[in-house]
Amino acid sequence: GTEIDIEHWGDDNARALVMHITEGKRLRETVELRQMRGERDVYSDGDPVARLSMDQVQVWMKGKQLDEFYVLEVELLPHGEPEILEEICIVLESEGLRPLRLTKLERAFQAAESYMH
Repeated sequence: GTEIDIEHWGDDNARALVMHITEGKRLRETVELRQMRGERDVYSDGDPVARLSMDQVQVWMKGKQLDEFYVLEVELLPHGEPEILEEICIVLESEGLRPLRLTKLERAFQAAESYMH
């Protein structure tokens, strides 16, 4: 994979964290996630209480698209009560959606593993 130059990252905190985790070793790109996101707020009594984010995720490796999937995330906003998340989940599950068992990165690595074998 392509070597990643973290020494010139603009975010000092991110650079320091990655350098600490990797103990200064070079990073190489193994898999690439390309993501497009659409967001919509959920309102209750005129106040935004939650945010729905729909991510279209593509998994790429060595110039080849290995996978594409969609992820719907629900985030509680400051005016929202935790119960609203339960209500949203009930509605989403009634429409056939199920909780994701893998993170986006885990699914990407799974696709890369399948591609390499």
